[in-house]
Amino acid sequence: MSRSFRRAVLELLDAMDGDRLIEDMCRHRSYWVWVGEFLHPHEYATRYPKAARAFQVVRKKAPDGTPAPDFETWHAKLEKSINLKDADATLKVLTERPGELARRLDHLLRLTDNEAVRSRVVAAFDAKVTAFATPVLLTLAAHLPKRQATTGVRVYWP
Repeated sequence: MSRSFRRAVLELLDAMDGDRLIEDMCRHRSYWVWVGEFLHPHEYATRYPKAARAFQVVRKKAPDGTPAPDFETWHAKLEKSINLKDADATLKVLTERPGELARRLDHLLRLTDNEAVRSRVVAAFDAKVTAFATPVLLTLAAHLPKRQATTGVRVYWP
């Protein structure tokens, strides 16, 4: 690969959001490690810092062999806020991805008894409703009216 081509690819990668770039690269880690062998991102680390950091995280180490910088995925942030039962932090994370907000609406409403927080959740849901997929909205329409109803006992055999 020519240097100009490598710089062009690194420039495109560096123009992306750093955290989302790393998450996407981690989904196909082996391919990106392989691509990094040809791009040599550490040679352009000062010019394209986001791309260089992404390749360090994907490789799990820096070019000098030191451990890669820490990285927390979007799902890790979400699970951490849910485990802390922090509805505001969970809402903040979920508003970044409207589909996940819709899918986890019931769970988010159950995280708190505070009416002010619940009204913020409903307002956030209302603000993003045009971004939701129709099947998700239909599922919510069927589920939410029945969420407090008790159901019969179900037994599952191994």
